[in-house]
Amino acid sequence: MRREEPSHGMFVGFPTYTVKDTAGDAHHLEVTIPEGERFGFWPGSDSTYIVSGRWEAIEPVEDHGHPRDAAERTWFYDKDGKFAGWINAGHITETSNFDGMLFRDANDRVIAVTKNYLVTRVEQFTWPDGSMARPFKLFADLHLGFFVRGKNLTLAKWSDWS
Repeated sequence: MRREEPSHGMFVGFPTYTVKDTAGDAHHLEVTIPEGERFGFWPGSDSTYIVSGRWEAIEPVEDHGHPRDAAERTWFYDKDGKFAGWINAGHITETSNFDGMLFRDANDRVIAVTKNYLVTRVEQFTWPDGSMARPFKLFADLHLGFFVRGKNLTLAKWSDWS
């Protein structure tokens, strides 16, 4: 998979993503996604995903005039490069058994999606006091992750996410 952007640099807003066959000849996918920044393959698959938009972990300071940006979307393309769907959330990691991926939406919920693009679980992490834990980076196989707590990044473990 290849990502190209106009020569005047990153963040100009309109990168093109290309996937070619193993011989490097035919294009299986060639698409331009505005604000696309992260991309990759589904675990153990030739299907691809492209994340667009921005996600900021920390709330801006009061009276800053700039609200926290959490509007990420992920676009899915099958192994033949055909559009397969999208989710109003950004990719955060793979599931613990690598049969799907986890996504974080604008409300900081974690959504499990299978390779067949089915949502199997939606989870909201909370701290022991009941306040919301904003996921930053998860390691699902270890049940460990970094979460935003106030203005701090906290390493925490959970017990029941599969």
